[in-house]
Amino acid sequence: CQELQKESVDLLVQSSLSAKECHLAAAARALWRHFFSFLKSQRMSQIVPLSELADAAADFTLLAKDMPSTAPSDLQPQPVISVMQLFGWDDIIWPQVVARYLSHCLQNSMLCEALSHIGCVSFQALTIKSWIRCILQMYINNPYVPDDLFIDTNPGQAFEKKYLEQLAELTRLLFKLSEVKNIFSTAQIEYLSSPEDPTKALVLFFEAVGITYGNLQKLSDKSAMVTKSLEYLGEILKYIKPYLGKKISSAGLQLTYRMMGILVKSWAQIFATSKAQKLLFRIIDCLLLPHTVLQQEKELPAPMLTAIQK
Repeated sequence: CQELQKESVDLLVQSSLSAKECHLAAAARALWRHFFSFLKSQRMSQIVPLSELADAAADFTLLAKDMPSTAPSDLQPQPVISVMQLFGWDDIIWPQVVARYLSHCLQNSMLCEALSHIGCVSFQALTIKSWIRCILQMYINNPYVPDDLFIDTNPGQAFEKKYLEQLAELTRLLFKLSEVKNIFSTAQIEYLSSPEDPTKALVLFFEAVGITYGNLQKLSDKSAMVTKSLEYLGEILKYIKPYLGKKISSAGLQLTYRMMGILVKSWAQIFATSKAQKLLFRIIDCLLLPHTVLQQEKELPAPMLTAIQK
């Protein structure tokens, strides 16, 4: 009798759990269908506050991890990666959204572990790419209207303090990634466990990548490192292009020329390879040979001339 009672209790528990799981799955599908579709449509608007957009997207990323089968078909077969692509790795998303969203994701060790287990080999490289973009675009208030967004500002006043704090948090978390740690370890340069200045951290990262490449001996390793380095940069010229528009941002130009100068200097050996030469020529064409430089009858805008000289 006791065994029968125990079996009955087990069946009741299983039935109750099954009912709860079905209820949760139905609720999750409703969220995906009604709320996520709205969230997705607001990726490039300012109707929803950017911080709330990033927070909600992070919540859906965790939902995709915990209940992947409830995600809509357009996010399958790997809904976590699909959501991260939409809100963390897509170059058209507001940098403020990306920085806050990725900070949420990197804080969750279980999510990072899940990404490794599902075979997302580019997870860390894509996150590094987005981090670089967020830093380079810190003086851009609207990435979609480049001719109307710039005024000549002082570096300390050109972006919101909250965004700088968010960038610092993202930088701190990103420097804990194994890929970043390995680069600094191979380069044998001082590793910042808790970097406070995102721009200084980016300088160190560029230098570490260049040194790491120089220390490699095998041609296969060097070739793989060049490919990985180009992944880190992504469409870097698109990130800085708004600074070269009709309305000039002194702070943005100074950041651009400083970072690109350090990049070219630190990655000299990488840019000497056939894979990376094309990007080097594009950088030179974009920053050192702009159309206004070649037009002798026109003077360079003062902020651009100052940035080039520095």
